[in-house]
Amino acid sequence: MKLDRAIDLFIADWRSYGRINSPHTESAYRRKLEVLGEVSNRRPVEKLGKADVKEALRSWPNPNSALQAHSVYTAFFDWCLEEDVRKTNPARMVHRPKKKQAIITRLTRAETQQLLEWS
Repeated sequence: MKLDRAIDLFIADWRSYGRINSPHTESAYRRKLEVLGEVSNRRPVEKLGKADVKEALRSWPNPNSALQAHSVYTAFFDWCLEEDVRKTNPARMVHRPKKKQAIITRLTRAETQQLLEWS
């Protein structure tokens, strides 16, 4: 099956399952899967392998973005298994990137009150 066709069917199914509910989520999934298509030269879904998934994951230098992409690839290839498009899931053969803790600086209650007093 052509990759573009598989992506369209996957997105349609996931919308019907309630797994994709917004245009933003659909766009994010398509963007991740588009990168997989680019690195694999648009080979048919049956011909994609572990090396293609690894190469696609290298497109995201931020580990959290790569982790999200890995989740999309895993879901996509699981769907391919369920639909009898493939017999294996190459994303499950690739280690998941390690999540990087986000650095978030928050104001204390006292700092917030002081800011409010200044305004």
